[in-house]
Amino acid sequence: PVGINEDEGAILITYTKPSHGTAAIKIPISPE
Repeated sequence: PVGINEDEGAILITYTKPSHGTAAIKIPISPE
């Protein structure tokens, strides 16, 4: 699932790794 947090101005991408469990990547969005 991909979540967009407009308040923080970032996209949160969560994914599951077979050997590492759940991980999340937070990508900041430059306001325009």
